Amino acid sequence: MGRHSKATTARLGNLNHPRRSYKPTVEDVSESEDEDYIPTSNRQPLLEEGFFFLDEDLDSDSDWDPEDEEEVEVDEEKLEGLKNESDIHQFAAVLCEAQALAVKAELAKKTVSEDESGSDSDSSPEDPPTEDVEASMGRLFPERDELSNEEEVEELLKQLRNGCRPSDDSPETRTDVLLNGLCYKDFPMLHRALTKLTVKSKDKKLDVFFRSRITGMVATLNLYLDSQLSYTWREASLIAAKAAGRGPNHARNLQKWICQFLKSGKLPLHRYGSYNSSILDDEDFARDIQLHLTEKAKDGYIRAQDIVDYIATKDVQERLGVKARGITVRTARRWLKKLNWRYTRKRNGMYIDGHEREDVVAYQKAFVSRWQEYEKRFIIYDNDGNVLSKPAGFPVPQIGRFRLILVTHDESTFYENDRRKTKWTHFQEKATTERKGEGPSIMVSEFLTPDWGRLKDGDDEAHILFRAGKNRDGYFDNDDLISQVDHAIDIFEGLTNGFATGLFLFDNAPSHQKRAMDALSARKMPKNAHATWTHHKDGPKMRTTCFGEHSTIQDFYYPDDHPTMPGWFKGMENIIRERSLWPQRGLNVQCEGFKCEPGKTDCCCRRLLFTQPDFVNQKSRLEELITSRGHICDFYPKYHCELNFIEQYWGAAKLRYRNSPKTTDIKEMERNVLACLDDVPDVSIKRYANRAARFINGYFQGLTGPEAAWANRKYHGHRTLPASVVAKLKEEFLKRFGGSK
Repeated sequence: MGRHSKATTARLGNLNHPRRSYKPTVEDVSESEDEDYIPTSNRQPLLEEGFFFLDEDLDSDSDWDPEDEEEVEVDEEKLEGLKNESDIHQFAAVLCEAQALAVKAELAKKTVSEDESGSDSDSSPEDPPTEDVEASMGRLFPERDELSNEEEVEELLKQLRNGCRPSDDSPETRTDVLLNGLCYKDFPMLHRALTKLTVKSKDKKLDVFFRSRITGMVATLNLYLDSQLSYTWREASLIAAKAAGRGPNHARNLQKWICQFLKSGKLPLHRYGSYNSSILDDEDFARDIQLHLTEKAKDGYIRAQDIVDYIATKDVQERLGVKARGITVRTARRWLKKLNWRYTRKRNGMYIDGHEREDVVAYQKAFVSRWQEYEKRFIIYDNDGNVLSKPAGFPVPQIGRFRLILVTHDESTFYENDRRKTKWTHFQEKATTERKGEGPSIMVSEFLTPDWGRLKDGDDEAHILFRAGKNRDGYFDNDDLISQVDHAIDIFEGLTNGFATGLFLFDNAPSHQKRAMDALSARKMPKNAHATWTHHKDGPKMRTTCFGEHSTIQDFYYPDDHPTMPGWFKGMENIIRERSLWPQRGLNVQCEGFKCEPGKTDCCCRRLLFTQPDFVNQKSRLEELITSRGHICDFYPKYHCELNFIEQYWGAAKLRYRNSPKTTDIKEMERNVLACLDDVPDVSIKRYANRAARFINGYFQGLTGPEAAWANRKYHGHRTLPASVVAKLKEEFLKRFGGSK
């Protein structure tokens, strides 16, 4: 086995290094007319064609000391022609002699006269070297089939590189092949490029991304052009990429950027931090998309695909002109976010089923008118809880106490398993078992005031905790409410000591509107006399009433001493005849299904009695109780929960309950519920009341439900909406939602 130093074997392995090319000492001669002849100076010596190095060329580096080099064992059989040092010197001498003969032959050719051209003698200098010359000089370029086994050469190169080759199994590109075939004449261009890039990389004005790209290009060229290294074009770029913490793709980019710089001088610029314009920057175009989405949202839900379809329409494509092209669903999602649309769970807002119904709107207007009179007697608070205004004195008919305090009522149910559903979780956090269903419930019936918060006097509280259910406390009915209201009035009067009147407001629910057992009602009355009829089975007889201008008293039952019908119910026909309202044509009991023609008041017996003042003004059992104790009772309009500020109080209390510790005992749950109810501050309750008052004021100024909700989101300054603000908000609402109601 022969031995060679690492420096020597590195040079042997680098097929492209400029040190591997032969450098003639005389001027290259011109090419011969014979295309098969290649002048010596233009030939590119390659290792696989049997070319060997001159000894003085190998040892020309002044920094290389053979004694300091670590020796590497090389199989002599795989390096055919490199048997020992004497063979190399002998071959070098033959090579020099062959070069001298070639130079002389070319010079002799120039001195030959032009008229002697065309000679075919064997001694013509134009002919390539004959076999005799080759035998005497040694064959400079052996035939291809005389080469060693290519697989053995590749294996040898792998051993010589000593594992330094980076791994990249992808096939070589055309660029790799061309760059690996560079000869020494091409390297000055690479050196000049390296110099320019090195200077550019030191420019302090470059940003970090641009500098990293140029630094990678410089590293690639340094590795490739270093005379003491043997890296190919691909290997150099891969090592530079690895040093930067990148991969093969970045290495290919480095190669591409260097080739681009060599060809055109362009540097690899980037667009990091640059602004990319979008057609959404056109405000008119963005507004058109917004209006299109708003119209689609009226019918239910919108999708990102709706924007894709809108852009693909003919009108939009013609409008975009040269920019016209389709967009993807992902782009549409980005546009939705930019247009302030969010894909989220639907939020419960104001209930509108029946909100704008004709009869509901009529009652709403009547309630708002009454509220304007109530509000004059309130103490008004700002959003910080400070007194904003106090009522000025004026006569109030039939009421001795001037000051009015609002007391609102509502019920809400808390469930044991009603817990927070969203939170921050670690990706390694495991799923926990959850209880099935909502769990046991506790219903809370509560009274709330802007002045004091929860209605209570020390430990005496007006609320009721009710365990609703078949096998529990039953169900909360009108009797339970009447009992609670009676107790609440006691607490209220204990707090006020008679200086104020209470305005008790309730939802317009059927259970709240229930009338007394003997209250006036034509709903089940028979037309003719009946011996045992009462409104409720086994209930009391219907009470006596008054009608007409002179308050004529009327009893619905015959006296007990009546000769033929003692104590009988008179029937609707007799009741109407006593009021002198029976028409000559007669009347049926009721219209079919009691669906009377709108505007008719005397189409049937039942409708005629329904429209009588004493029947219309019949108060509910709840209202009769509150009125009898000297206070005012009123009911919110149906489907107008936004007017009852206790609804926001429930939301705040349930938010706290969802974050409270889990419970397994109903008593512990009750303690948590009460703690959450107490935790809502009084100043928040005053803000809730002001928000509800803004809704009422908006309806008073003619706003619809959606318009009032929009105004409340935009204006928070006071409990009333200034007229100028209302006009501006209505205009903005129409512009944004296109007048949707």
